[in-house]
Amino acid sequence: MDGTIVGGTITGGGVQFNSGTLSGVSYIGALDLSRNGSDVIINNGITLSPTNGSSPGAVLVTGNSSYLDFTGSQTLSNAGVTLGASGQFGLASLRAVGVGTSLTLDQSVTITTVGGAALYAMPGDTIDNAGTITVAAAYSGLGIAGSFINQGVINVSNRDSLFVGSMSGNGTVNLSGGAVASVTGSVGSGEVVNFSDHSGRLNLNQPSGFAGSVQGFRDGDAIDLLGIGAAA
Repeated sequence: MDGTIVGGTITGGGVQFNSGTLSGVSYIGALDLSRNGSDVIINNGITLSPTNGSSPGAVLVTGNSSYLDFTGSQTLSNAGVTLGASGQFGLASLRAVGVGTSLTLDQSVTITTVGGAALYAMPGDTIDNAGTITVAAAYSGLGIAGSFINQGVINVSNRDSLFVGSMSGNGTVNLSGGAVASVTGSVGSGEVVNFSDHSGRLNLNQPSGFAGSVQGFRDGDAIDLLGIGAAA
């Protein structure tokens, strides 16, 4: 699909997306972007439902170079998003695009990475996460770029990695199972980095920009203050 659907209901999934737009649509079944190069733009909201029952609607953003894009101010809810592409250079992305876009992922949203994955807010846009993000695909990584507010929970484990530019809000990042979180910019005072066992690592490229708090730090965990020498 490379056109625009405004309103109405799509049932059963099975649609192949190629730069199409869904505007104010109800979608029943898996929103499937598992084919390489898939791309769909969502505006004016989307209502996601499974084919049976009341569980969250499935969203599969797993094709290499696949993009789930949101434009305008909207809230995503009742969604179980599988995000990430396999392979050494695989990457699948969920993005806020268009000038002034504000995307809220509410408390009912889960994002689970299964490969190389990215959350990206274009310049002038914002992603506000109140849901639960799980990064546990082992050596794959989730990159978060642009204006990102974390009011929810990000769980990183299974030797996977989280890469963040800057982050504000009042959320929590949990590190366990050899997980690594790397921050190149600032972290707001309301954010908590929680070391859940003896194996987490936090890399801070700009230590002076870290205003958050650290919990659970113990022997076996590590905080690397990059750019600060032994004589500093």
